[in-house]
Amino acid sequence: MAAALWAFLVVGGTAFGQLDLPRRRAPEAPATPRVLPEPPPRGDLAPNDPREQDPALALPEHRSIPRAPDTEALPPAEVAARSVFEALARERSPSGGVIEDATAELRRIGPGALPAARSALEETRAGPLLAAAGFLLEFGSDPDRALVAERMRRTPFPASCAQPILDALLAADPVLCDPRYLASLLDAKSSAVRACASKALLERLTPALLPALVDELGASSSRTRGLVLDIVRRIPGEEAERVLIASLADRSAEVARAASRELALRDPARVVPALRATVFSRSDGLNRAGAYALLSLVEREDRDGIELLGEQDVPFLLDALASPKPLIAGAAAIALAGIGVRASASLDTPWLDAEVPHTLVRLATGDVFFADFTSIEGPGVRRLGLLTGQSLPGGAAWQAWWVEHAPSFRAHRAVLPLLPGDEGRLEVRLVEGGEEIRLVGPELAREHAADPSPPLFLDREQARALAGRLQAAGVFGPERPSAGPLPARADLLEVRVGEREKTIAAPVAEAAWYREVVDAVHRAAVETRWEHWFDPGAYRDAFEAWIAERTVVAELSTSERRTFLARRVLARLRRMRPKERDRGVSLLVELQADGAALSSEELGPLLELLEGEAGFGVRARELTRLASNLARNDSDRERLVDSLATNFGFQALDEVVRILSGADRELVERLAAREGAEGAVARAAGAHVLGARLAEREGGNEGIGEARARFLALFEDPDARVRVEAARVAGRKGLGFAEEALGRLAAVEEVPVRAAALRALGTLGAASARGLSILALSEEEGRLTAAAAETLADLAEKPAADRVSGGEVSLLISLFAAGPESPGFRGARRGLAALGEAAWTELLRLLAHPDRAVRREAALLLAEQGRAEAASTLLVLLTEDPDDRRVAEELAILTCFEPDGDDDPIAAWWEWWDGVTHEDAMEWFRAACARSGHPVPPVEAIGGAGSAEGALALLGLAWDRAVGHSLATRARRELARLLDEEIPPPPADPAEREQERERIRLAITSRFPPR
Repeated sequence: MAAALWAFLVVGGTAFGQLDLPRRRAPEAPATPRVLPEPPPRGDLAPNDPREQDPALALPEHRSIPRAPDTEALPPAEVAARSVFEALARERSPSGGVIEDATAELRRIGPGALPAARSALEETRAGPLLAAAGFLLEFGSDPDRALVAERMRRTPFPASCAQPILDALLAADPVLCDPRYLASLLDAKSSAVRACASKALLERLTPALLPALVDELGASSSRTRGLVLDIVRRIPGEEAERVLIASLADRSAEVARAASRELALRDPARVVPALRATVFSRSDGLNRAGAYALLSLVEREDRDGIELLGEQDVPFLLDALASPKPLIAGAAAIALAGIGVRASASLDTPWLDAEVPHTLVRLATGDVFFADFTSIEGPGVRRLGLLTGQSLPGGAAWQAWWVEHAPSFRAHRAVLPLLPGDEGRLEVRLVEGGEEIRLVGPELAREHAADPSPPLFLDREQARALAGRLQAAGVFGPERPSAGPLPARADLLEVRVGEREKTIAAPVAEAAWYREVVDAVHRAAVETRWEHWFDPGAYRDAFEAWIAERTVVAELSTSERRTFLARRVLARLRRMRPKERDRGVSLLVELQADGAALSSEELGPLLELLEGEAGFGVRARELTRLASNLARNDSDRERLVDSLATNFGFQALDEVVRILSGADRELVERLAAREGAEGAVARAAGAHVLGARLAEREGGNEGIGEARARFLALFEDPDARVRVEAARVAGRKGLGFAEEALGRLAAVEEVPVRAAALRALGTLGAASARGLSILALSEEEGRLTAAAAETLADLAEKPAADRVSGGEVSLLISLFAAGPESPGFRGARRGLAALGEAAWTELLRLLAHPDRAVRREAALLLAEQGRAEAASTLLVLLTEDPDDRRVAEELAILTCFEPDGDDDPIAAWWEWWDGVTHEDAMEWFRAACARSGHPVPPVEAIGGAGSAEGALALLGLAWDRAVGHSLATRARRELARLLDEEIPPPPADPAEREQERERIRLAITSRFPPR
C-alpha cells in the first residue's frame, strides 16, 4: 500500500470507495518539534552588534524550510532529509518527476527523516508539503497522522495539495478521518480544503452523516453553514428535512433562503404539514423561521400551480402584515397576494387592493433596504406582477407605477366566471413554441374581422364545445391561477370572456390538464383554418367568407374538408408572390400526407407554381414532391421532368432521378435524346438509374453486357456534367467494370471530370488511383488537389495491409501541413486519421510546426486518437486562446478532466497537469473511471486488442447518463478502437438508446467470442 500511496501523491490521487466510518474526533496533534532556537530578545534587550545575532536566523529570502542552528548536532538521517525538503522548496513548480525523486530519497533515508518531515509539514509550498505529508502517513505513528489531519485546517495551504493529501489521509487512517473530521474541514481556512472535504462527504452521502453535519451548523461562519446545508439538502428523508426546517431560522439570509428553496422541492406529503406548522403554530405570531417557511410554501405554489395557503389563513397573515420587521411583513404580503388572487367572490379582500401591493412595492423593489431583501425581492416582484399584470424593468419603475395607480388600483383575480351564453364572447389565445393560435366566438367575429392578423372564427357550437373543455380543465376556476408577467415568447394560454381575462403560463412539468386544453384548441383551429384561405375574388375578407360558407363546410366529412382546404390553398397560392407561399405550400404537403384527394387536374397549377420559383430551394422541392405524387403515368412524369430540367437544370437532378426511377426505359431514352440542358439532365439522371440497376444485377443476369455498354457510353457524352455524374455513380455503386474508362478520364479530361473520376477510382480501390492522384497533385490545381487528397484518404481507409507506403504518408503530411484553409487539407486529415499509428511519428513532428493553425490541427487529430503527447500542445493553445471551444473540448476528452465551475479554468488545467503523469493517457482515463464510481477496467482489458470485459465496461461508461460528456466520449472512442467501427453518441429516445446498446453488445460478443 505504501508504494501505491506515493504514486498517488505524484499523479494527483484516485477515488476511494465509501467507508462505513466510526465517529470519533481526531486525537490532539502533538507539539511540533522546534527546529529553530528560541526567539532572540526584542526591543531594548535586542543585541546591537550584528555579530551577536544568531546566524541561523538569517535565512535567504527564497527559503521557507528553516535550517537547524547546528546541523552537526543532528542525526545524519535528519540532516539528509532536511536537504531533500530544502531542495524541493527551491523548486518554484516542482513536477511530478521531481517530487517522485524526492520521495524515493526519503524512503531510502527511512524513519530517521520523520523529524524533518514534521517540520516540513508547516511548509506553504506544494512540493515539500506533499512529500512531508506522504512520508508521515507512510512511516509515522498515530500522532504523525494527526499532525497531517490538523495541518489541513490551517492556512496558508497550497490549493494543489488539498485533494491528494486528503485522499491519502482517508486511505491511511479512515478511522481518524471519520465523518466528523471531514465535516469539521468545511470550516477550514483554505477554500481548496473546504471544497475537497465537501466532495469527500458527497461521495459518502448517507443519512448517517447528519449528526456530524449538524455539529457544524453551529459554526460562526455563514460560509461554513452554507456548505453544510448544501450537503444536507442532497440527503433524502425526514431527518434531513428536520435539519432543513431548523435552518430556516438561520441568521444568514443566504442560508435560510437555501433551506427554504430546498424544502419547496421535497415530498409535499411530509414537508408541507411541517412548513405550515412552522408558520402557524406560534401564539406570538410569525417569526423568522415561519417567514422562510411561508416563502417555501409560496415558491411551491408558484412552481406547481397549486394552493397551499387559503382563506382560513388570512387573519393570521394580516396580523403579520402589520409587523415592523420587513422580513415578516414582506413574507405575509407575498402569501396574502396569492390567497387574494385565488379567493372566491364571497371573501372580502380590501387589503388586496391597498395594503398588500403597497407593502410589496415598499419591501420588494428596494424602497427599503434590509438584510433579507434578496429573499423577498424575487417572490415579491413575481406576486406584484400577478396582482397588476405588469412587467416593469426595476424597483424605481415599480415605485413610480404604484404612486400613479394606487388610488384606483384593483387587483387581478384568478376566478373567471362563465355564465350561460358567455361562450359567444369567448376569446382564446394559445402560444406554443413561438406559434400563436387565436380563436373567437361568434359574437366577437365582426369586431375582429379587420384585424391585421384576424383570428379564426368559431360558430356557437364550436365555441360551446371549447368552453366546456376549458371549464372541465379548471381554466375558469381558482385552481388554474393567472400568471404574472411572462417573457415575450413564453408558452401560455390566454382566455377572455367579455372584459374579464386571465393568462395561464404553460406548466414547467408535463401536465395532463394543460395538454388536453392545448389539444382542444388545436382541434378547433384545424376545423376552422379554411377561413384564412378564402377566395379574395369572391369575398372581401375572412369574416365574409365565414358567413357565406360555414354551413356548407360544417356538413363535410373530415377527409372532404381536407380536400376542400387543399384546393382552396392551391387556388390562393396562384395569387401570391413566390416569397409569400411558404406557409401554404407546407400546408399542402401536410394535407396531401393526411389524405387530401387531389387529382391529376391539379398537376398543371402545381407546375405553374414551380415554374415561378427563382431557384430550387426548399419550397421548390416541396412543390416537386406534391407534383410527383400526382404524376401517375409517363406522360405526367415527362411534363414534370421537362419543367424541372428547363427551369432548374442540374439543381433538380436528384428529384429527376427519383421521378425517373419508376419510369419505363423508353421514357428515359426519349428524354435523354433531347437537345440542350433538358437532354443533359435526363442523361445524367439516366446514369443514376442505370447504375443502380447494374449494382443490383451484378453477377451475370441476361442483358448485363448491353447495360454496361450503355453506361460506359456515358463517359463519352458531349456534356461534361453528364460525364461527372457517370463517374460519381460508378464510384458510389461500386461498378468495377468502369475502372479502365475512369482511368482515362482521370488522366486527360477537364478538371471537374478528372476530379470526379479520381474520387470514383479511390472509392473503388483501383490500382491506378495512387499514381493518378500523385500526377494530379503535381499540377497544383485546387480542385484536383482536393480530389487527389480525398482519393488517397479513400485508399488509406481500405483494409489492405499495404494500403499506403511511407512515402505516401509523407505526401499526406505535406498536404496536411499546408493548413486547414488549403484544398487538400480535409482529405489529408481523413487519410491520416485512417492510417492511425502509421502516421503518428509524422504528426508528432507537426506539434513543433511554426504555423499555429497546423500545430492546432495536428494536436486535435492526435488527441482524437488518444495520444497523450497532444495534451501539452492543446494546453498551451488553450492558454493562448481560452475561448477556443474545440481545443477545450478535445483536451477534456483526452484527459478526462473538466474544470467545471472553476473561476480560473486555465489555472485549474495547469494545476491538474502539474500533478499527473504526462506520458499515459490511459491512466488519465482509468483515474476518471474511478472518480465516476465505475469499476476501473484493467489496462490489458482496454488497451491493445482489449477483451470482452473491457469492451463491456467501456459500453457501460458510454451509456451511463450520469457520466460526464468528456469521459463518456472518451469511452466511446476507446470502444470504437477495440471494435474497429464508429460508435455514435447514444440516442436520446430511451427505446432507441437501449436498442443501440444491445446492437453494440452483440458486436462485442462477435469480436470477442467466449472461449
